[in-house]
Amino acid sequence: MDNMIYLKELPWVSLGKGLETPPTSAGSIMTECGFDWTSSVHKMSAEDIGLIPGWYTVQRDDKFVLGAGNLYSVLDLSTVSTSA
Repeated sequence: MDNMIYLKELPWVSLGKGLETPPTSAGSIMTECGFDWTSSVHKMSAEDIGLIPGWYTVQRDDKFVLGAGNLYSVLDLSTVSTSA
């Protein structure tokens, strides 16, 4: 809910960022919600044993580890269709 946006009227949950005009693209929605960051895959390692073969972390390029394991991959949201 920290990243929710709404148009003109405050929603019943009383959370989010208010906009006066609707976003015009998926990119502008992502920016308004604070989801305009990128991520990348990194080899996983441990202090005591070094690299762990076949295991990776997915990290936000600005600061956060989003997940760890051998089943994760980075999604390119710019290729996702927004039409229903």
